[in-house]
Amino acid sequence: MMDGTTFDIRAKVLINAAGPWVDQHNELTGQKPPTITSTQRYSPHRTAANRLPAGARVFRRRWQAVFVIPMGNRTCIGTTDTHMEHPEVDVTADDIAFVLENINKRLTLDKPLSQNDIISTRCGVRPLAIKDSQGSDRDFLQLSRKHVIDTNAESAHISIFGGKLTDCLNVGDEIAEAVSQLGVTLSDPNFQWYGEPPSP
Repeated sequence: MMDGTTFDIRAKVLINAAGPWVDQHNELTGQKPPTITSTQRYSPHRTAANRLPAGARVFRRRWQAVFVIPMGNRTCIGTTDTHMEHPEVDVTADDIAFVLENINKRLTLDKPLSQNDIISTRCGVRPLAIKDSQGSDRDFLQLSRKHVIDTNAESAHISIFGGKLTDCLNVGDEIAEAVSQLGVTLSDPNFQWYGEPPSP
């Protein structure tokens, strides 16, 4: 509490959705799932610019995909794929230069995008989920970006490892199913928690 007082709460199910801190959280709660997260992390950096035509596009550069996603009258461009040793990251000048260079190579614009066209930047990291049997010394570019969900029925504890923003709806559906299997009745299993609200 704001005044420093504490109290205990109990939940029917605990869902660890701590992203790159999922392992640290599991250590605090004494969980030892068979899935581990790699110390090598994927860092998606995006730059937003407002001069691109509408329409989402995906370009492939070696293993690197470049996303161009309309967001109202702006456009989100990304990403980079950078090996990180810790989850505290910032967008770097190299990240911005990489995104601008690659998008300008692939779009024919009257004037190439530059630093002046950037409205905002954002970045984050995600752990890459690997099984104990796979070993943690594999090249991080070869590791799957797919999420893994681990459920400990005995302690009613669910951990989400890895995954990506574009897969969040699938993760949500899988978590809802896992919670139901642990005996928790969802108030409305047909409730749609994402997307545009219905017309009034």
